[in-house]
Amino acid sequence: MRGLAAACGRMSDGGRPPVGVLCVGMSGKAGVLHAVIAAVVLAAGGISPATAAGADLIEGTWHFQGGQILVSEQTPGTFAGVVTRETRFAECPHPIGQRLWDIKGGADSYHGTHVGYRSPTCPDEGGGQSTWTIMDTEPSNFVLRFCSNTPGAGPVQTDDAGNPVGTTRCFNLTRAKPPAGGDPAVAGAITLPSKQRCLSRGRSVRIRLVSRRKDPLVKATVFLNKRKLHVTRLHLGKRKRVLSRVGSRRLPRVRVTVRVVAATRRGRTVVASRRYPACAPTRALTDAKTPFYLDIRSIP
Repeated sequence: MRGLAAACGRMSDGGRPPVGVLCVGMSGKAGVLHAVIAAVVLAAGGISPATAAGADLIEGTWHFQGGQILVSEQTPGTFAGVVTRETRFAECPHPIGQRLWDIKGGADSYHGTHVGYRSPTCPDEGGGQSTWTIMDTEPSNFVLRFCSNTPGAGPVQTDDAGNPVGTTRCFNLTRAKPPAGGDPAVAGAITLPSKQRCLSRGRSVRIRLVSRRKDPLVKATVFLNKRKLHVTRLHLGKRKRVLSRVGSRRLPRVRVTVRVVAATRRGRTVVASRRYPACAPTRALTDAKTPFYLDIRSIP
């Protein structure tokens, strides 16, 4: 990894980066790196407009407070969440058959309303503004982040780390059953560093992606907490592996969440997210930035 940094450093002297390595430039005062919006192209040739295939990521049955919610498509881009197993709140459970969620969106991000109750008589207060975010598409750990605010209290409020603020409440929901039309998360794989390790300032972070030639990945976006790191367009061609640097950040001294959202040529979305503790800072690395790399491998 030091060799890559040196290779990128030589670009400022007029040199070229090694084949398969993408270096992101520095701009602004004191050489501050600015995140740029871009895409990784992992298939030979250009990209044709993609159409979503099969079920949407949010479709399926989700565990929620001891019950289960079935999310199904109503019209393109709109979904309904209906209770199929009664929730087990201490007060005001949601009964089977209740339409609990009205949802709009696509890919990995959605918004809408969640029916709220008020104890002790449990009257229906109407829909509180809510968000749903796909956090991980690993079949054994399919995770949906659901946040909702009290009806009438306005939009969902969260801090930079995604934690709820004020009257907002958030839940990590796991998927109980895939949608009847088939599992949409079969297009590729994302492997993040182990959550047992902390993220140290100055120490590189490598994220591994697998691209299938029958439906190759065409775009990948990396988020550090809510901030976006992105990659410039890159053609894989006949190469089976590409290492791409997507940016560099000075890590906060608190827990950080690394999230990767990738899309395929056929319009499928693959997501992975992991939360890491920040390492205890050392005097030598107090101001050091952490570089992020995408290690992309192409398989049949």
